[in-house]
Amino acid sequence: MAQILRDLMTTHPVTVESRNTVAAAARMMRDSNIGDVILLEQGQVRGILTDRDIVVRVIAEGLDPNQTPVAAIASP
Repeated sequence: MAQILRDLMTTHPVTVESRNTVAAAARMMRDSNIGDVILLEQGQVRGILTDRDIVVRVIAEGLDPNQTPVAAIASP
């Protein structure tokens, strides 16, 4: 049975501003029980930040999640 894309997608995605820290975004993900947030810059969609981005680009590289802005590591 074919499904319609709008039936599979969330109607209210969680967003984070590009200037927010990675730690703040991680708390949003935890609190919402999700693995990604949409990156906004001045109200425009600029990318996505995933839990994998945090692990590979912050934790594995030894960056400080409390100082690193999401814009520095999010996927465009």
